[in-house]
Amino acid sequence: MKVNTKGSWKLKRMPFIFRARKNQRLFVTDRQFSIVVGSLLGDAYISPLGKIQFEHSEKAKEYVQWKFREMDGVRYQNIGCVKRTLNDKVLYSYRFWTRQFFLPLRLMAYQVNGKKCISQRWLSELTPLALAIWYMDDGHYERQKRRCIIATDGFSDDDRERMKSFLKIKFNLAVIIRKSGKMAMTQSETKKFFEIIHPYKIACMAYKFPNPLTTNSD
Repeated sequence: MKVNTKGSWKLKRMPFIFRARKNQRLFVTDRQFSIVVGSLLGDAYISPLGKIQFEHSEKAKEYVQWKFREMDGVRYQNIGCVKRTLNDKVLYSYRFWTRQFFLPLRLMAYQVNGKKCISQRWLSELTPLALAIWYMDDGHYERQKRRCIIATDGFSDDDRERMKSFLKIKFNLAVIIRKSGKMAMTQSETKKFFEIIHPYKIACMAYKFPNPLTTNSD
């Protein structure tokens, strides 16, 4: 797939090619692109210049390092440590940035006011790997109730309904939108969901998955 800086899309053989200027191209594998798509549904951010920021808490430092390795060739060379103070408590997170070739994805994933939105174009790129990344970014497993919850409260009602319909059509997953805006699944749908994403589970994020995969409690 080839993407120009105006955000138009033309079908092409993999890998994805992003252009910043006429003679500057960035080659992105289909695996890397799925990680980007899933991360943008989760915690990642695209700057107005087209750089993607991957950032996670200190608890998920190994997860950041895994993404850093996976994005080799399209990102800058270092992971930075960010220190913040909240209510007199010092918090640390870790982040890295890609090179600034991804403006077309900002046009796909953000509204004019800079708020993330879920477009059909974006959903069309949601692979099982991207789904797994989204869950590992923004989901958790309620062990007592044996069900999966994903934090979709940052999206609009229309976006959540669009995602709900897409998951049913593409993956045959029935989800519930709570009044809080979060997305929930029943025990049976949770089992189906984990069967889809389990092949892409990262060892350091195993705490977000049931063990065993039958969704029985540990």
